Amino acid sequence: MAFITFIYTIGNNKKYYGKFVTNSISNYLELESKQNLKSAISVFRTQNGHSILNKPIRLGVLSYSYSDFIPHNEDEIHCFDFYCIKQLYDKKTYMNGKLLFSS
Repeated sequence: MAFITFIYTIGNNKKYYGKFVTNSISNYLELESKQNLKSAISVFRTQNGHSILNKPIRLGVLSYSYSDFIPHNEDEIHCFDFYCIKQLYDKKTYMNGKLLFSS
């Protein structure tokens, strides 16, 4: 599994932390993380009755890693503002420790 841990801001507001876990490493892992993050924020805002996000999202990578060990568990998921696990045909996205959607 490939892991990317990142920090992101929306506009000039406070900083948030995210983690994207996927079963493959690619040159586009940072872009894929940002696309998944934007999608999750849109769903989250819609579900909570907020308007569509018009502010830019800035994403800064803290670390990349690769391991056969898959460390995601409830404690780790609750540590991040955004957490996405993408495996073959299964994708789970969490915001603030709660499952936002699964596909």
